[in-house]
Amino acid sequence: MKAIQVLRAILRLLYFFAILKIVFLPIEFLLTVNNIEIYELSGFLISNHHWSFYPVLLLFYVGLVFFVIMLYHLKIAAFTITPKHLFNLQTGESLKKAGWFCITGVVLTNIPVWAYHIYSLTLKIKFFDHRVIRVGSGFEATLVVVSFGLFLIILSKLASEGVKLKQENDLTI
Repeated sequence: MKAIQVLRAILRLLYFFAILKIVFLPIEFLLTVNNIEIYELSGFLISNHHWSFYPVLLLFYVGLVFFVIMLYHLKIAAFTITPKHLFNLQTGESLKKAGWFCITGVVLTNIPVWAYHIYSLTLKIKFFDHRVIRVGSGFEATLVVVSFGLFLIILSKLASEGVKLKQENDLTI
Protein backbone atom coordinates (compact mmCIF):
# COMPACT_ATOMS: atom_id res chain seq x y z
CA MET A 1 0.00 0.00 0.00
CA LYS A 2 3.03 2.23 0.43
CA ALA A 3 3.58 2.28 -3.34
CA ILE A 4 0.07 3.63 -3.87
CA GLN A 5 0.72 6.41 -1.33
CA VAL A 6 3.88 7.44 -3.20
CA LEU A 7 2.02 7.26 -6.51
CA ARG A 8 -0.74 9.50 -5.15
CA ALA A 9 1.80 12.06 -3.94
CA ILE A 10 3.57 12.11 -7.31
CA LEU A 11 0.25 12.51 -9.13
CA ARG A 12 -0.66 15.45 -6.88
CA LEU A 13 2.64 17.16 -7.69
CA LEU A 14 2.34 16.51 -11.43
CA TYR A 15 -1.23 17.81 -11.44
CA PHE A 16 -0.17 20.97 -9.58
CA PHE A 17 2.75 21.69 -11.93
CA ALA A 18 0.63 20.91 -15.00
CA ILE A 19 -1.98 23.44 -13.90
CA LEU A 20 0.78 26.01 -13.38
CA LYS A 21 2.03 25.34 -16.91
CA ILE A 22 -1.48 25.75 -18.33
CA VAL A 23 -1.84 29.07 -16.49
CA PHE A 24 1.55 30.48 -17.52
CA LEU A 25 1.82 29.20 -21.11
CA PRO A 26 -0.49 31.89 -22.59
CA ILE A 27 1.52 34.52 -20.72
CA GLU A 28 4.71 33.07 -22.21
CA PHE A 29 3.21 33.25 -25.71
CA LEU A 30 1.97 36.81 -25.20
CA LEU A 31 5.29 38.06 -23.83
CA THR A 32 7.35 36.49 -26.58
CA VAL A 33 5.10 37.10 -29.58
CA ASN A 34 6.92 40.33 -30.51
CA ASN A 35 10.47 39.16 -29.76
CA ILE A 36 10.45 35.60 -31.07
CA GLU A 37 9.72 34.78 -34.69
CA ILE A 38 10.09 31.00 -34.46
CA TYR A 39 8.51 28.52 -32.01
CA GLU A 40 9.41 24.90 -31.53
CA LEU A 41 6.24 22.99 -30.68
CA SER A 42 6.30 19.21 -30.30
CA GLY A 43 9.78 19.13 -31.82
CA PHE A 44 8.84 21.07 -34.99
CA LEU A 45 9.94 24.60 -35.81
CA ILE A 46 7.06 26.87 -36.79
CA SER A 47 7.06 30.58 -37.51
CA ASN A 48 4.44 33.28 -37.43
CA HIS A 49 4.18 33.82 -41.19
CA HIS A 50 0.54 32.94 -41.78
CA TRP A 51 -2.78 33.51 -39.99
CA SER A 52 -3.07 29.76 -39.30
CA PHE A 53 -0.20 30.08 -36.81
CA TYR A 54 -2.62 31.22 -34.10
CA PRO A 55 -5.07 28.29 -34.44
CA VAL A 56 -2.07 25.94 -34.23
CA LEU A 57 -1.00 27.60 -30.97
CA LEU A 58 -4.58 27.39 -29.68
CA LEU A 59 -4.86 23.68 -30.55
CA PHE A 60 -1.49 23.04 -28.89
CA TYR A 61 -2.77 24.76 -25.74
CA VAL A 62 -6.06 22.81 -25.83
CA GLY A 63 -4.04 19.60 -26.17
CA LEU A 64 -2.12 20.51 -23.03
CA VAL A 65 -5.43 21.09 -21.24
CA PHE A 66 -6.42 17.56 -22.28
CA PHE A 67 -3.22 16.26 -20.68
CA VAL A 68 -4.13 18.03 -17.43
CA ILE A 69 -7.59 16.42 -17.57
CA MET A 70 -5.86 13.08 -18.14
CA LEU A 71 -3.79 13.65 -14.99
CA TYR A 72 -6.97 14.47 -13.09
CA HIS A 73 -8.54 11.15 -14.10
CA LEU A 74 -5.34 9.29 -13.22
CA LYS A 75 -5.48 10.96 -9.83
CA ILE A 76 -9.09 9.82 -9.38
CA ALA A 77 -8.10 6.27 -10.33
CA ALA A 78 -5.20 6.26 -7.87
CA PHE A 79 -7.38 7.52 -5.04
CA THR A 80 -10.10 4.91 -5.63
CA ILE A 81 -7.65 2.02 -5.29
CA THR A 82 -7.83 0.53 -1.80
CA PRO A 83 -6.78 -2.92 -0.58
CA LYS A 84 -10.39 -4.11 -0.34
CA HIS A 85 -11.71 -2.39 -3.48
CA LEU A 86 -9.12 -2.78 -6.20
CA PHE A 87 -11.50 -3.51 -9.02
CA ASN A 88 -14.44 -1.17 -9.12
CA LEU A 89 -16.34 0.61 -11.82
CA GLN A 90 -15.00 4.08 -10.99
CA THR A 91 -11.36 3.01 -11.35
CA GLY A 92 -12.03 1.42 -14.73
CA GLU A 93 -13.95 4.45 -15.97
CA SER A 94 -11.25 6.85 -14.77
CA LEU A 95 -8.53 4.86 -16.53
CA LYS A 96 -10.60 4.70 -19.71
CA LYS A 97 -11.21 8.47 -19.66
CA ALA A 98 -7.53 9.14 -18.93
CA GLY A 99 -6.53 7.03 -21.91
CA TRP A 100 -8.89 8.86 -24.25
CA PHE A 101 -7.80 12.27 -22.99
CA CYS A 102 -4.16 11.24 -23.49
CA ILE A 103 -4.81 10.18 -27.09
CA THR A 104 -6.79 13.35 -27.82
CA GLY A 105 -4.09 15.50 -26.25
CA VAL A 106 -1.39 13.90 -28.38
CA VAL A 107 -3.46 14.42 -31.53
CA LEU A 108 -4.19 18.07 -30.67
CA THR A 109 -0.61 18.94 -29.77
CA ASN A 110 1.20 17.11 -32.56
CA ILE A 111 -0.86 16.90 -35.76
CA PRO A 112 -1.63 20.64 -36.27
CA VAL A 113 1.99 21.54 -35.50
CA TRP A 114 3.25 18.88 -37.90
CA ALA A 115 0.91 20.05 -40.66
CA TYR A 116 1.91 23.70 -40.15
CA HIS A 117 5.60 22.73 -40.19
CA ILE A 118 5.15 20.88 -43.49
CA TYR A 119 3.28 23.91 -44.87
CA SER A 120 6.20 26.12 -43.81
CA LEU A 121 8.67 23.82 -45.54
CA THR A 122 6.69 24.05 -48.76
CA LEU A 123 7.03 27.85 -48.54
CA LYS A 124 10.77 27.39 -47.87
CA ILE A 125 10.77 29.46 -44.68
CA LYS A 126 14.28 29.71 -43.20
CA PHE A 127 14.21 28.87 -39.50
CA PHE A 128 17.84 29.18 -38.58
CA ASP A 129 18.19 32.94 -39.04
CA HIS A 130 15.89 33.72 -36.11
CA ARG A 131 15.68 33.26 -32.36
CA VAL A 132 13.68 30.18 -31.36
CA ILE A 133 11.50 29.53 -28.32
CA ARG A 134 11.23 25.85 -27.47
CA VAL A 135 7.80 24.94 -26.11
CA GLY A 136 7.10 21.29 -26.89
CA SER A 137 10.49 19.85 -26.08
CA GLY A 138 10.62 21.03 -22.49
CA PHE A 139 8.32 20.51 -19.57
CA GLU A 140 5.28 19.45 -21.62
CA ALA A 141 7.09 16.54 -23.26
CA THR A 142 8.38 15.40 -19.90
CA LEU A 143 4.90 15.74 -18.43
CA VAL A 144 3.46 13.49 -21.11
CA VAL A 145 6.11 10.81 -20.64
CA VAL A 146 5.80 10.83 -16.85
CA SER A 147 2.01 10.79 -17.01
CA PHE A 148 2.03 7.82 -19.35
CA GLY A 149 4.47 6.07 -17.05
CA LEU A 150 2.19 6.64 -14.09
CA PHE A 151 -0.71 5.35 -16.15
CA LEU A 152 1.20 2.13 -16.74
CA ILE A 153 2.13 1.89 -13.06
CA ILE A 154 -1.52 2.13 -12.05
CA LEU A 155 -2.48 -0.53 -14.58
CA SER A 156 0.32 -2.84 -13.49
CA LYS A 157 -0.64 -2.37 -9.84
CA LEU A 158 -4.24 -3.30 -10.66
CA ALA A 159 -3.13 -6.33 -12.63
CA SER A 160 -0.79 -7.63 -9.93
CA GLU A 161 -3.39 -7.19 -7.21
CA GLY A 162 -5.98 -8.87 -9.43
CA VAL A 163 -3.70 -11.87 -9.87
CA LYS A 164 -3.23 -12.09 -6.09
CA LEU A 165 -6.98 -11.98 -5.51
CA LYS A 166 -7.57 -14.65 -8.15
CA GLN A 167 -4.96 -16.93 -6.59
CA GLU A 168 -6.55 -16.50 -3.15
CA ASN A 169 -9.97 -17.19 -4.64
CA ASP A 170 -8.68 -20.35 -6.37
CA LEU A 171 -7.24 -21.61 -3.08
CA THR A 172 -10.53 -21.20 -1.22
CA ILE A 173 -12.46 -23.29 -3.77
